[in-house]
Amino acid sequence: TPAVDAKRVYVNWISGEMFVALALDHAGKTLWRREMGEFQARHGAGASPIALSGLLIVGNDNRANSFLAGLDGETGETVWQIPRNSQMTSYITPAVYRPKESAPEVVFVSEANGMTGVDPMNGQKKWESEKLFTLKSVASPVVAGNVIFATAGSGGAGRESAAVRPGDALTGRDPTVAWKLDRALPYVPTPIAIELKCIATMPADQNS
Repeated sequence: TPAVDAKRVYVNWISGEMFVALALDHAGKTLWRREMGEFQARHGAGASPIALSGLLIVGNDNRANSFLAGLDGETGETVWQIPRNSQMTSYITPAVYRPKESAPEVVFVSEANGMTGVDPMNGQKKWESEKLFTLKSVASPVVAGNVIFATAGSGGAGRESAAVRPGDALTGRDPTVAWKLDRALPYVPTPIAIELKCIATMPADQNS
């Protein structure tokens, strides 16, 4: 899914086995294009970028060259990049979490790293949970009040989910797992939060 700000339209995709990021103006003219390294995954790619405060935030968790990055929206130059040690591809689009009286954070989820809160301006890791899942992350994390909900799964191999209370770098509070579920869950559709409740779309042959 493209990301848009007042000046540009951004996309990322996989060309062969290369992770590519691209920016266009609103008339469709290419402004910059970045080839950012190798990508390996059985099912291709699915993570979308987000545009935030003049930056393009991308996640590239895969079996080859894993990283999180913030690119300058105007030039495409790397502002920050965090290496990752992923063993499974993560297909999530990062969520934006806005703590009270603090700057926004972007939240990533993967099998290898659990849930991670990152300062979008400089790439500083603000907090990271324990490892939450053994299966791949497909649906994007969802902020619901003071917890962030995420799921994982793999075909007939099972379902996993966790709700995490984010950490707080200012007070030194570590993130904690509020609760987990391992059944009656989708793992591909992204839930939405309504009145602090997570609403998940279920297949027709399962209970909602």
